[in-house]
Amino acid sequence: MKMTSKYLIGVTIAFFIGIGIWAGNQTVSSQSERDKDDSFPIVSFEPESYRQQNVSETRARRNSKFDGWAWVKKSPNPDVQEVFLNTHWQIGLSPLPTSKSDLVVFAQVKSSNAFLSNDSTGVYSEFELAIERIFKENRSQPIETDVIFSVIRPGARVKYPSGKIIKYSLRGQEMPIIGAKYVLFLTYDKDLRIYSILTGFEIGSDDQIKALDGRNGDERAGWSFVSKNSLTREQFLQELELSVLADGEELKEKSLQ
Repeated sequence: MKMTSKYLIGVTIAFFIGIGIWAGNQTVSSQSERDKDDSFPIVSFEPESYRQQNVSETRARRNSKFDGWAWVKKSPNPDVQEVFLNTHWQIGLSPLPTSKSDLVVFAQVKSSNAFLSNDSTGVYSEFELAIERIFKENRSQPIETDVIFSVIRPGARVKYPSGKIIKYSLRGQEMPIIGAKYVLFLTYDKDLRIYSILTGFEIGSDDQIKALDGRNGDERAGWSFVSKNSLTREQFLQELELSVLADGEELKEKSLQ
């Protein structure tokens, strides 16, 4: 679904002393306020005519999801380091949003890339995942474990011809890290035939649970995901399995390496 002006009504503008401000429904932040953003893939800002001549039909279709977002600027303010949209996407989601997801998997991130929309106003990241376990299955689009498949998420870093790099994100959303393993809650776009990341949880090698999103957010503002960070691996997986069963699904597998 394309970003419309109605959708952006809830997007706020924040002003910071000493940096330039862009007109529009966006919030900008200074360099000192940025979190580590290495997990955000980078795409070069290129003319539309060049990209359209060098893009496949499948890629053009995926790019179209982010057309009309009025997010990425062709000539950015030189003082801006980050632009994020405040869409309140987290409101109404439970800490484990199984019922809002079409597919819930445990997977390792193998690679990541970033792409501009066809009209260069939107940007998104695409990740290749190696599926190790399926918790909730999408019966209309079944997949198997030990396969590689792609998922997308709004946002990325954009590198301009001047060499300047700007990070674009939805407020509170982070990107999964290559090599790390996550439980990911995914939604399916029937038109584009691809999954998007709703949210997720990293399961570290030390069995620590870390919410992908809302790490600095207040639970009272809807950032409920971080409440699971205090759980052990065993407790988290138990709660996840119970949420899948409560959603009327059967657990396909009982082990998680």
